[in-house]
Amino acid sequence: MPDEGPIHVGLIYGGRSPEHEVSIDSARNVFEELTQSARHRVTPIRIDRRGRWHVEPPEAAAWHDHSSGAPEGAGHASRRALLAPAGEDAEVLPGSPDGTAALEPLALDVAFPLLHGPNGEDGRVQGLLHTLDLPYVGPDVLGSALCMDKDVAKRLLRDADLPVVPFRVLHYYGGEPLSFDEVADALGVPFFVKPANAGSSVGTAKVETEPAYAPAVRSAFAFDNKVLLETAIDGREIECAVIGNQEAPRVAGPGEIVSEDTFYTYEAKYDEELDAAHMEVPADLPGGVPDRARSLAERAYRLAACEGLARVDFFFTEEDGRHDLLLNEINTIPGFTERSMFPVMWEDAGLPAGELAAELIRLALERHERDARLKMTP
Repeated sequence: MPDEGPIHVGLIYGGRSPEHEVSIDSARNVFEELTQSARHRVTPIRIDRRGRWHVEPPEAAAWHDHSSGAPEGAGHASRRALLAPAGEDAEVLPGSPDGTAALEPLALDVAFPLLHGPNGEDGRVQGLLHTLDLPYVGPDVLGSALCMDKDVAKRLLRDADLPVVPFRVLHYYGGEPLSFDEVADALGVPFFVKPANAGSSVGTAKVETEPAYAPAVRSAFAFDNKVLLETAIDGREIECAVIGNQEAPRVAGPGEIVSEDTFYTYEAKYDEELDAAHMEVPADLPGGVPDRARSLAERAYRLAACEGLARVDFFFTEEDGRHDLLLNEINTIPGFTERSMFPVMWEDAGLPAGELAAELIRLALERHERDARLKMTP
């Protein structure tokens, strides 16, 4: 934490991910919230689709291109970034693409990654920031990687006796293939086919007939080498928002996604023109269910080594007076777009978006200070 002056935040967004566009929208909203307060000075740091890092002046950030329809990076005054540890002060060293400009350190107090999906939400960037000894918002390498891999996360939660959606796994390299009949016998019909390491319903298909099975698997394998097969639950989609470090997580919600589609597609999540889904916060649930959802969300958050923030998603079913909650997934960098549930749930709980972003930064600095006590030598 800086002794005086504003906290210098590096807002990292974009990334080599199918969710690159969503990340730009999230970053724009967080930037606008943080810069309403004199407590923060924000420098946008964009990772382009080729994996190159750019330090941008705020007035030239990619979200301006995004909203205007111009190609990303058009007319940018950005500088390519070289990352380097710098003792007690982590620094990002901006430089020109051809290496001719002098490198001037850009000392950051904290990084705020808003990288959705692979190569950003999966522990890779978190490991880099940890190596630089730079505080950062969100779970560390373990929590990020674990939650990104839906297969591993489900096994962990299931073995801890938390209720999860029944599933099977296919591997592109090795492993036994499963026929449609084998999957149908194990999971029922319909079932979902999705990449194990992706988000925002990217590459996901609902399979109801045998002819649809092979194309759905091929589509999912285009995004990951491991594919998850899951029972299609006929229920309501419920979400809880969690913030806090392992010592004292807090839970908001639950809220509900009400979608007109057969499942909550990428387009329904982020295309405002479709208007195919809406949020209900708080969710209208029977007595006792909200408390149980919050309790399960906190348990899952702790088990999955989450810190900072995460969104925990459930399916809620009702049959013959019986209420069931099934854990679906844990999202460690939930969206901050206009159509994202996470900030809305915290707004409903009394924590507006600007205060939420500031609290996430405080938690990142608190964790970094806590972990600084750990020895680096025997």
